[in-house]
Amino acid sequence: MRARGRGRLINLGSISDHHPYPENAAYSAAKYGLRGLHEVLREEYRGSGVLCSLVSPGPTDTAAWDPVDPDHREGFTPRARMLRPEDVAEAVLWVASRPAHVDVDWLRLGPA
Repeated sequence: MRARGRGRLINLGSISDHHPYPENAAYSAAKYGLRGLHEVLREEYRGSGVLCSLVSPGPTDTAAWDPVDPDHREGFTPRARMLRPEDVAEAVLWVASRPAHVDVDWLRLGPA
């Protein structure tokens, strides 16, 4: 992409890349690390025509929640209110389809 002078790197973060949650240390550390990598890549590719975007969705109703059972845990978003995987996919597609002169640094998604 750098040799072509254009392109877009899209990293898929999480609400956990900017908000800590108890009992979530490994996942949060990985997502905070990804956010740090995103910020470094933005600096490294600055001016090259390669754009870097981070998409950080909130709770998304996937099988990853099955062992957690958020519907029966205080403080958790009920599955019926969570984002759907297709919501996140549409956001990634939106970022990917922006014209080359539009830089999307960080897109945060959350349930209403």
